[in-house]
Amino acid sequence: MKYFISQKTFKMDKSILSYCDSNEIETLAIDILNNLNSKNWSSDNVIGNIITELTTEKERLSLAIQQTCGDVLKENLRVENEIADDDFVCYKQFVEANTYLPNKDMAKDAMDLLELTSSHDLMLHKLSCEKQISLSNSLLKNLNSEQFKSKADRLIGVRERINKFSDSIASLESTYLKITKSTRRELEIIAPSIQKNTVRKIINDTLVPHLSNAANVLPEQYEESFNMVCEAIDSLNIKVRVRKTYNYIENLPELATVKI
Repeated sequence: MKYFISQKTFKMDKSILSYCDSNEIETLAIDILNNLNSKNWSSDNVIGNIITELTTEKERLSLAIQQTCGDVLKENLRVENEIADDDFVCYKQFVEANTYLPNKDMAKDAMDLLELTSSHDLMLHKLSCEKQISLSNSLLKNLNSEQFKSKADRLIGVRERINKFSDSIASLESTYLKITKSTRRELEIIAPSIQKNTVRKIINDTLVPHLSNAANVLPEQYEESFNMVCEAIDSLNIKVRVRKTYNYIENLPELATVKI
């Protein structure tokens, strides 16, 4: 018995438009892969290879998109660095203020903390981010040791300052590690606008033709996935066509002022 693609699917777009953006193609690829991976394709090595290739290139696209968030990470790092700087300076000022207490034992404890801080660097907030994080973590470890914890706890307001300083350094370190990882990736990852075309080409030129041919021969095995892919592509293309038309209409007043 001969099977044919349904009239509804026949009328749908089967190729992703070139002006879909990177995020749209990434989302489409994820949806397609979720559908394909939910089925058993052990009898079809071709589609197995297509799934493997599409998965690899989709991951590269995802990383490329993440790379474009680098400016956001840099701004986050700047903010976190300022907070850590302020918290360290505030901690240091509280310790220094405690050295003037009339209680000699408390003043002595404050001097011990100030000397400990000095041994790490009283100006560590002026150092490079990596050095600042390293020295701050070392200082905090000592401040929480048996030798200094009780001294810090006896002083006025110092324990609260240490806790706040500890939290801000942890946030700074987390952001610093993210931006370092992102910077390393920038050397390996191509632009999303280029990578999206690789993913688009796999779907348009390899996946869709294979599913189309296979669905005509074995509809019970392939037709559902083929229809899903076509519907997803068609839906996306409708969306981007509307957007393109809307942008064109918005620009009509400007185009009208252009002298020919």
